Amino acid sequence: MPRLSSKIALADTNILMYSVMQKIDLIGEVKSLGFNLVTSKCVMEELEKLSGRNLSAKIAMNVYSGIEVVGGEGAGDDCVLDACTKNSLVLISNDRILCDRAMKKGIAVLNIEDGRKLTWRR
Repeated sequence: MPRLSSKIALADTNILMYSVMQKIDLIGEVKSLGFNLVTSKCVMEELEKLSGRNLSAKIAMNVYSGIEVVGGEGAGDDCVLDACTKNSLVLISNDRILCDRAMKKGIAVLNIEDGRKLTWRR
């Protein structure tokens, strides 16, 4: 496991929607690793935009409406990476491209493997 300066993990849009679709207790999984779960303003905005046509996005908005929201500059993935960098956060995502970009920036990444468990991406 990487050495981390923060015990906070930021969830991106796809992981929030995936956890709803697969009925995964993401908050519980994150806590079991000793982290608190947050997301970014741009992720919540994307969920809101998608919620008009995507039931998983709508449910994810409701399920995760109580978690802390942090800021970030830019749009989409750039905003997520900016929030992680500025706040020394771990990223939780199953988006391969986003995970690769994060790791190149030195951001630790967790993703869901075997359908249910959070694991460190290497």
